[in-house]
Amino acid sequence: MTGLARQPSINKPAKQLAVKRLIRYLQEATNMILNLKIDQQRQRI
Repeated sequence: MTGLARQPSINKPAKQLAVKRLIRYLQEATNMILNLKIDQQRQRI
């Protein structure tokens, strides 16, 4: 943990990349859920 704190310049880009990946993953997950809901509504009709 202390070693990570001593190297903020190396960690910052990695953290930003991880956040971007997380956001992209969440967006894809929400899109999948929305598509499933739309499919279910179409099947009911």
